[in-house]
Amino acid sequence: MKGSSKHVFEPTHVFANLSPRIFSPENENKNENQHRRVEVSGTAEFTIPPDLCILTVVIENKKEKAEEAKASVARRLEYITQTLISHGVQNHDIEVTENLSRIGGRGFFHMEAQVDATFHNDLQKCLRLSNLFVEKLDRSVKVLSPVLKHDTQRLEATRKQTCLTALANARQKAVEVCRLMGQTLGRPVFITENVVREWRGCGSPEQSDPPGGVEGPLPTVEDVISGPINVQRRMKEQSVTVRVDVTATFDIRCKLEKEKK
Repeated sequence: MKGSSKHVFEPTHVFANLSPRIFSPENENKNENQHRRVEVSGTAEFTIPPDLCILTVVIENKKEKAEEAKASVARRLEYITQTLISHGVQNHDIEVTENLSRIGGRGFFHMEAQVDATFHNDLQKCLRLSNLFVEKLDRSVKVLSPVLKHDTQRLEATRKQTCLTALANARQKAVEVCRLMGQTLGRPVFITENVVREWRGCGSPEQSDPPGGVEGPLPTVEDVISGPINVQRRMKEQSVTVRVDVTATFDIRCKLEKEKK
């Protein structure tokens, strides 16, 4: 049917041996449960958007005297830092870098300060402050496009959660198979993590670049001036998807046969 989305269903792999035990002189001393096992596969997938947003503001000024250049930058720097703090940004999330250089021999002093403010799971606040600085400050201040990143600890926690969820899905599948066959699931025997995939963006792994644990570089002032700012699009493009496929083998518990009446 035209206009309908295409769904791709992956096959479910279940391998079970529920045949009755065969006793013979050769195998009567063997573990009676070794041929009664069920093997299933499990899959889990999680997508997490960037949770860190870094706003960079660059302040520049040049004067004939070093003190005048520093004072001019200091006034704007104080306004920026106080505005960030008043909007709930913590001091440890604000990084300030200052540099004074001489240009044209002894002609002018160039003072530059850079403020990097990190926002945790608050993209909207970052954008509001970015718009505020653009509106209130003059051309000596450049507001760069926000940089989106993932917290490394949260990303690692998501990887572990994906693996455990895939295993839980496999076990639940094995429970349902045994219930359907009138059996009881036993302890796990083998657990194999078959495939672990990570990719960036909203497409498939083949259509997207793997994250590789490296975030994109910080934008330069020229990049921001020449290119459009589309944070929502970049939020989707930099989302990381983690998928884990596992295979698990479980023993099938033996039920005591009822005594014949």
